[in-house]
Amino acid sequence: MDATTLASAVDLVAGPAATLSPATILDLETFVRSVVLYEHVFCMPNAEVDVISLNERLGERIVVGLPLVSATAPSL
Repeated sequence: MDATTLASAVDLVAGPAATLSPATILDLETFVRSVVLYEHVFCMPNAEVDVISLNERLGERIVVGLPLVSATAPSL
């Protein structure tokens, strides 16, 4: 899942938003649909989303951060 969608979901899980835009509602719908259909949401690490604290708020490990592989790492 992209960082913008996940950051919007984090903001809404954290508490009520001052304003809800159509884009924010679509981001929330994307997040909820992913959780319902796939049970987990995978994302790349980013500075905007703390995966551990989000999972703590949700009560279980739903968001899974995928490790980045260095482009300079030797291939097998």
